[in-house]
Amino acid sequence: MQKALSLYIDNLMFEKNRLSLLNQQEKELTRARKLLSQNQLKLSYFLNRDGILLDLRGLKSISSLKHSNLPLDFFEASYIQDCPYQYAKIKYGDLEKP
Repeated sequence: MQKALSLYIDNLMFEKNRLSLLNQQEKELTRARKLLSQNQLKLSYFLNRDGILLDLRGLKSISSLKHSNLPLDFFEASYIQDCPYQYAKIKYGDLEKP
């Protein structure tokens, strides 16, 4: 096992895979920024490695978002008790293809 790991690192496969993942992540971030600028969301958002995290605390009502075609993942849907929606996430894989 250790020899296989050593070969993986020595043959620069680790570095190649690492750079490939970083390149893919940069492409996803660029695409997400472009889509967000086109839609001109008036929400605060954070780009992370999994997707776009939307801050819903500034909205008076989220009914338009809940009934939109956006593939939103509301974190609060996982809780048993009712609580106000504060964040929603859109995964990069669910964004429209350019």
